[in-house]
Parts: sequence; structure tokens; C-alpha cells
Amino acid sequence: MRGRREMRNSYVPPPVGQAIPETESADTTPAPFLPAPVPVAGTAPVERIAPTSESVDRSVASPSLPSSPGGFSPGAVAASTFSPFSPTESTSSFRPNSRPAQLGSDLTGDGQSIRSGRSLASAGSQGHRHPELSATGLNSSTIETVSARFENGQLTSSSVTGEIALAYNPPDFSTPFGTDTIRLDNFASLEKIAPNPAFITPIPSKDGEYSVNLANIAKTSIAFKYQAAGGPQNAPILVSLASKIEPSQTSIIVSYSLSPSFRLATGRESVTISNVVLALSLEGARATSCLSKPVGTFSRDKNLIFWPLGDITLAAGGAPTKLLARFVTEGEAKGGAVEARWEVAGEGLGSGVGVSVKGENGGVVDASDPFADEETSGAWKEVGGPRKLASGQYVAK
Repeated sequence: MRGRREMRNSYVPPPVGQAIPETESADTTPAPFLPAPVPVAGTAPVERIAPTSESVDRSVASPSLPSSPGGFSPGAVAASTFSPFSPTESTSSFRPNSRPAQLGSDLTGDGQSIRSGRSLASAGSQGHRHPELSATGLNSSTIETVSARFENGQLTSSSVTGEIALAYNPPDFSTPFGTDTIRLDNFASLEKIAPNPAFITPIPSKDGEYSVNLANIAKTSIAFKYQAAGGPQNAPILVSLASKIEPSQTSIIVSYSLSPSFRLATGRESVTISNVVLALSLEGARATSCLSKPVGTFSRDKNLIFWPLGDITLAAGGAPTKLLARFVTEGEAKGGAVEARWEVAGEGLGSGVGVSVKGENGGVVDASDPFADEETSGAWKEVGGPRKLASGQYVAK
């Protein structure tokens, strides 16, 4: 019996073409279960908002940079793509005088592009989650994404895309929700606008005014996607590089400071920027090692070093902060490029696009003003809520 068991564990396959004999020694143990592969973050198609009333409260990947980044190829900046709610033009209210955003090589001036999954923006997440809005009445949340390119310490191109989410928490659930009339503040600065047709209806002959079905926004839901005019006032961090290139090594100094053109909130002389990461990549030669000050994380496979700086405070007129990296190379390099990731929250930031709601029966009219009517004094009230500005493809060379 012992020898029989040993023979069962020493099976020799028959010659090709010969059937396997049906004996009790045949192994009938099922193969182990292998789980289905999990899709890699960033490979899913761009999410389109269907015309339903579902909440847009969706999970996103962690914004923290992994210890071994997914790669960095800053040959160009790919601006955040403006994605309307539906692939059909009928659900996207584009202004007649809108012009296309600078995307891909149009933004950078070269024919190369950052490959999918090879930049800081794609290594983390391009999406940002709107918070749950719990205050009574109509609430809003605005998130804008800034893509920019700097050369020799000067901003050469930029773009801004944004989302506005709405939520309505009624003071009394016993009464019908009804509708509200809202308008987009600073509407003239928009180049493209796409309202969510699930609960937003444009008001004819009134640019920037919409009717919102309050019953469909019991949870925080994206109401508008838009593209606004870019400019230096939306880019908080000014990044520049200085290089010394030798046949077998390259030294690069990265300097960053508050951009003098950035629009600070009223009465503020500084701004605190969160989750800041700077990644410096070497171009034209392979780096075998890297020394840095302060100490960063070097990836030989990706030919880059990155510094997770966390939260930093930049003051107007402050001296630039410097980061030094010295690469030992296998040949003579051509230079380097830096990609930055960051986010900043607070009022008064970004393009200034926001939401106002019209009061009941045209708003409260000031009786002391003889020229006041329902379209002027007290007719519109700003809808409060959080506001965030975040980086898209933010590159300096």
C-alpha cells in the first residue's frame, strides 16, 4: 500500500496522442481558484454622467504618491480634458463664441505627450471628490483643476477646468421640493459650459441662468462642468530650474515660490498649499545614482527623483525655496523637467465662477430704494460652500 501511494505521486504523462487511462490514481483535485484581475487605476474610460438623478459621490484613488512612482515623462503637458455630461452635443450647452482648449501638443508646443500612467497626475488621481454638503437649503461645492507650463521661470500656457456640485437639504420634508432659479457668477469668463440635464434646465434667452430640480439633488451631485479662461492668476506655485551639465553628471537646482501673479484671497498675504509633491526627471541620459538636498526618493528605473513636501506656506514676495539634485549619468544629459502636484482650498480662489440663487418671487426688494425692482436689490444670493483649486498637468522646464 505504501508503494502504491508513492506511485500515485510520481505520475509520468503518456506519449502524445495516447489517452490517459481512467484509473483511481488520476488526480481529481480541482485547480486553485484564481481571482479575476483588478483593473489598474487610470485605465478605465472617462466617466460620463448619464441623465439620471444619481449622486456623483464616487470613490477615487488616494492622492498620495507611491514610494515607487508610476513614471514621469514631462516632454509635454496634457491639459485636463473637458468632458461634457453626454457624448451628444444636445446635452452640452456650449457658448457660440467658445474656442477649444489648448490640449496635448497645442498646449506645449511640441509633438510629444505624457503617456498614460507616467506622470504625477495619473500616478495619483485626476479626479477630486466633492464633500457631502449638509447645511440646510441649497449648497454648492466647486473644484477647479489648473494645468500649466513654465519655461525659464515664466508661465507660457495654462488652462482651467471645473466642476460645480449642488445639494439641497430642505428645512421641512412635508412640503414639495419644487425648483429654484440659479445663475453662474462670472459667466462671461467661461469658454465652455455643460449643465447636467438630469436636473438642470437652461432658461431661454437668459445666459447663465438655469432652473434646478431640487428633488433630484438630495445628495451631492455634479451640476456643471466647465472650462474657464486660464491665466497666471490661477497658478499659485512658480517653478524654475537651473542646470549644470557635464559629461558624466548633471546638477539641477529646482526653485519654487509663490507666483507674484497668483490671486490671493482678499486681505491675505500668504497661502497654504497642501499635498505638494515635486518630481524632477532627467532627460537625454540614464542616471545611475542621485544625491539630493533635502533628501528625496530616487527611482533609477524612471530616471527621476521626487520630494513629497506635504503642506507648505508661501508668502507674497518671499524668497524661493531651493531643491538640489546631482545625477551621476552614463552619458551627457540634455536637462531636466519638473512636474508639481498640489491643492489649495479657500474662498476667492480660481476663476471666480460660482452659483447664486434667486429669492422667492424675485427676491427681497429694498423698499427704501425707489428704483429697486425684483431684478436688482436682494434678488440674488450667493450659494455658499467649499472651494478647491488643484493641479492637473503642472510642468516646468
